[in-house]
Amino acid sequence: MNFSFKSKFFFAFTLVLLPFFILIAVYAYNINHMFSSVVRLRVASDQMHMIHGLQLSIAKAIMPPNDYIITGNSIYRDEFMAAAAELEAIFPRLEESVKEYSETFANLGEEDLLEEMETIAYAKKTWVNIKLHAMKIYTIKDPVGDEGAMKIMEEMDYRWSYPLVERLGAWAMEENKRYQSMVRSAHASRKQAILSIVVGSSLLLLLSIIISFYLSRVLTRPIKELEDGASALSGGDLDYRLNLDTGDEIGRLANSFNRMGERLKESYATLEVKVDERTNELELKTIELEKRKADMEQKAMELEMKKKELEQRVDELERFSRATIKREFRIKELKDELRKIKGIILT
Repeated sequence: MNFSFKSKFFFAFTLVLLPFFILIAVYAYNINHMFSSVVRLRVASDQMHMIHGLQLSIAKAIMPPNDYIITGNSIYRDEFMAAAAELEAIFPRLEESVKEYSETFANLGEEDLLEEMETIAYAKKTWVNIKLHAMKIYTIKDPVGDEGAMKIMEEMDYRWSYPLVERLGAWAMEENKRYQSMVRSAHASRKQAILSIVVGSSLLLLLSIIISFYLSRVLTRPIKELEDGASALSGGDLDYRLNLDTGDEIGRLANSFNRMGERLKESYATLEVKVDERTNELELKTIELEKRKADMEQKAMELEMKKKELEQRVDELERFSRATIKREFRIKELKDELRKIKGIILT
């Protein structure tokens, strides 16, 4: 199938740009991969901070009842209620974070999700018991030195609070390990992305240069041959022919160039024949004119001789005429003398 030069040029231009499109695709893939790593780090960091926040909130919530037992000041009830409200607000956010975490990380299995949701459920249940024990403590009007209050506080700490804090601590440690692993993976991905972009850019740039150089030679070689052919033809080499079977406009132009060369050669050969014929005619006419010139010069010489003869005859005639005139005058004089003599004789 033959393609036009425009199609070839468009294909060459697209082929040159193809490595850059590949580079953009690689760059977009690496950017998307790094962005996904950042999103995963953000989700993991949010969940880890929420777990630590839950630990701190529990520690903060169990301190006011203990202070109330020591001091008997009712202000610690208000502190407890505020800490309780803050802690209870964390549970739904932590549940949403776990769900988002499971959706973000495909490698998080169903068992891990159930275990984390069970931990949250255990924390909520434990917190209900902690809160009930704390409210029992606050019902004692004079808790200072009260053994019942001390027992409630001891049960709240050792049966409910400390196990919950330890379990949340274990969860936080596990999440921290995952987070550190993701950080290392993100750094490795970033280095790999940078390396792939640099190496890919260098290779694709080199490939683009090679493709551009090759296509420029492929596209410009026929044009260079056309230029050489035009120079040869204008220099008088009518036998120069182009061998360009490109199948496009340049190929058709090369065929037209060859036909023009053939016609010029034929025209030049015909012109040479006509010039030779005309030259022969001119030579024959020149010879004829020279012959006529010689004849005319001969006739001119003959006329000159005849002129001289005529001039001699004219001179002779003039001499004869003068002689005749003199004789007639002498005859007349003699006649006059005779008449005079006759007259004398008669008298």
